Amino acid sequence: MNRDMSEGDVFRYQKEVRDLRAELEVLRSNTERPKRLTLSQILEAHLDRMRASAGGEHSTVKLTRNAKGDTQIEVSVRTGEHVEVATVEDAAGKAREIYDVLRSLYPLQPPADAS
Repeated sequence: MNRDMSEGDVFRYQKEVRDLRAELEVLRSNTERPKRLTLSQILEAHLDRMRASAGGEHSTVKLTRNAKGDTQIEVSVRTGEHVEVATVEDAAGKAREIYDVLRSLYPLQPPADAS
């Protein structure tokens, strides 16, 4: 026993250590282990990354304003980047959908009268 500590101090210290150990045990039992990915999830994530980086091509949207003040819209949707865009038809449909939304936001200027 440490000469600077009384017997009561030792008992209080030991009780505090026991309490802390019990609290630590409660905390350890409440934590959930992180869920592990299945082999198919790992493979799917890897394939998604490979598809996204293949050729460096990604879906894009480009907005430019021409001399007349009209906003020109260019939409490019690549197949295979997302689950919902697996085929060329899916990509064309997604491109039309994006174009229609953007055209409603950026309507063409009415033609100027040639009078």
